[in-house]
Amino acid sequence: VYFSNDLDIIVLGLDSEIATFDLLTKIINIVSDNTDQCPFEFRQRCKMHSDRIHLLAGGRRWIYTASFDRTVCSATLDITINKQISKHQTAVSTMSFDTLIQNLIVGDTSGVIRTFSADGMSLGPIAEGLEGSVTSLFYDQSLRLLWFVLSNGTINLIDIAHNNSFLGD
Repeated sequence: VYFSNDLDIIVLGLDSEIATFDLLTKIINIVSDNTDQCPFEFRQRCKMHSDRIHLLAGGRRWIYTASFDRTVCSATLDITINKQISKHQTAVSTMSFDTLIQNLIVGDTSGVIRTFSADGMSLGPIAEGLEGSVTSLFYDQSLRLLWFVLSNGTINLIDIAHNNSFLGD
């Protein structure tokens, strides 16, 4: 599930598709009236992958999806433009969108962390040959530091602002 604060849209990942819903403008009435009415209204759906979507991320007006078919796709929030932006050797295990510099950061089970521009252009790897699957990513925008956790329990820190220097385990 991904929620866009900018546009009040919720995005759900389904079997190979995404579905978008608008937050109803009268949500305060629904909440205050204590009704069983759903606060979201179906908007549209779009096929993105050949297998089930297991990760969603977003930023500004873009949605990013990762599937068990090892692909990462992007789409505009209105789903008028969608495309595959990468195919990985192994499964994508985590994604994060950096709203400050508008980059998608993707970690996979082979121990590689890659970046993509907001429109899906590959910006290359940040880290390769890590000893384990990348299980979690957190980007600290104020310090421009990328925290990541590997499957062996190691927590690492990379300084994105200074040539992707490792700061420690």
